[in-house]
Amino acid sequence: MIVSDPIPLMVLATVVGFLIGATGIGGVLLPPGLMQLQGLAVHDAMALAMFAFAGPGLFAWLRHGSRVVTDRWLLFAAVPGALVGALALAFVAETLAIALLASVLVLSAIRLLHPSIHRPRAGRSAVSRSSTHAATGMLTGFCSALTATSGPLVLLPLLLWQGAALPSAILLGQLIQLPISLAVTSVHTLNGEAPLGAGLVMGLLLISGTMAGQYFAQRLPSRLLSGTVCLLLLGTAGAMLWRLSSS
Repeated sequence: MIVSDPIPLMVLATVVGFLIGATGIGGVLLPPGLMQLQGLAVHDAMALAMFAFAGPGLFAWLRHGSRVVTDRWLLFAAVPGALVGALALAFVAETLAIALLASVLVLSAIRLLHPSIHRPRAGRSAVSRSSTHAATGMLTGFCSALTATSGPLVLLPLLLWQGAALPSAILLGQLIQLPISLAVTSVHTLNGEAPLGAGLVMGLLLISGTMAGQYFAQRLPSRLLSGTVCLLLLGTAGAMLWRLSSS
């Protein structure tokens, strides 16, 4: 895969990393951004994005990996789920993949507009059994690979609906990016579709953007950040659907 112009790619990765660090949502914008700015096919954009997500995932493991003990089954179970999802994606038509991505963007905006669903439900305990860990991890890996999202978008609501504490859910969402990214990239590498050079650069930019986002998230109004991300999600989904209808 040849990147026509690296500057928009660098700006996109930095902005997406900033949104990930500031709001927890942002990775879902990377594949459609690559499609719009670089003219990449949907499967190429997904392959590049999934490898780049290893950057912030590795950063999270280096900082917080030692704190995770009982939940490691959840993180490791994401690997087989992501492998199956990546293999299934190869058989999904491009138009269906674009429509699926656009749907994920809209659902992400709706979820962000209704923060009440992020709150743990009363009377429900946090994830505690290995079997539940494995099922949650495999489902997260499969859905994330199929939609080219980094992992937190799927894992956070699953954990919070099960009664997990928000800080714990956020931490696991950051950590699960690495095993999902490596599993999906291994499939793309075997198929000769892994853009390793561009993905490495984007991964580093995602790390720097994430650090900046975490810094400014403590200083900017949360409603301003949420509203901005919602507009980006809906606008990107509209552009993708318009492109789909005109093709």
